[in-house]
Amino acid sequence: MEPPGPLPLEVFKPVVRWCDEALALAALTLIAMVGAGYTAALVADPGPAIWKMAVFAVLAPLAAVVIGFAAIVLTFPPLKSGISDRPAMHVLIGCAPALLVGLALPPLLGGDLGGRWLADLVGLF
Repeated sequence: MEPPGPLPLEVFKPVVRWCDEALALAALTLIAMVGAGYTAALVADPGPAIWKMAVFAVLAPLAAVVIGFAAIVLTFPPLKSGISDRPAMHVLIGCAPALLVGLALPPLLGGDLGGRWLADLVGLF
């Protein structure tokens, strides 16, 4: 008896799509947390040094873009579809809006959404 052949890639398409979408959501959440950390540092009393805030203001958007590119690289290759159809590509497009949501949401909700923890983690405090 002959062993069965390999499964076609189409069998795994739903699993791959789910993994892509989960990674995209996690990446956008991480980017929003970077913004929340910056907001927490802005409203803290006493706040961090001006130079730390300036460095973070430059590095945060760069980190968002790096996270977006990492999401594209780490996800599985598209199955008979272009790269623009992949959720990870939407992370790259959504980097700036997610960062702005992270900056704006904590003051609107009256909390820091874990931003103080993240600001402390990256050394703003």
